[in-house]
Amino acid sequence: MSEPIRIYCDDQEYPEAFIEYRVRFAQSQIDVASEAAKSAGEDDKYWVVRYMATACHIPTVGEPITDPQEITAKRVSADCEPFIQGWLDDSLPTAVAQRRVLGKVSARPSSRKNEIK
Repeated sequence: MSEPIRIYCDDQEYPEAFIEYRVRFAQSQIDVASEAAKSAGEDDKYWVVRYMATACHIPTVGEPITDPQEITAKRVSADCEPFIQGWLDDSLPTAVAQRRVLGKVSARPSSRKNEIK
């Protein structure tokens, strides 16, 4: 199984802030999680973050969030500084972009994906 991708906050004030995402998932898994979130009546933009994250350390005004299941819109908006909220919002797209870059770097030179057209 692939190692998760860890996204660190690049602000020197938050060197301990990170979130890890699993790198292998299928759209069907995301669809299942989305349906579960809808059926639970959650109107929470962080449902996919909770589903994809494997570990985290997110600074708050109190105790940090260390369980991805605690990442909710209510908790983040109440307890996190706007800078951390923005970093968290960008973290999943950043992980996807890193996964794509890693995939290109690790592809074999003879791979058709690396052909220049």
